[in-house]
Amino acid sequence: MTAWAIRFRFRGKWWAWRMQTAFGRGMPPKPELRRAGLQYGRWITDMRRHFRG
Repeated sequence: MTAWAIRFRFRGKWWAWRMQTAFGRGMPPKPELRRAGLQYGRWITDMRRHFRG
């Protein structure tokens, strides 16, 4: 929902700061970021299913 609220603008000062704090030693390669995002999404889905019963 956040992406919709900011209209997918990820190039501002706040986002630059956020990326520096998240990846202090440099950004990982794009495929690794995508893979991690998908893995996180799967984990969230599993947790929701688990707690719904």
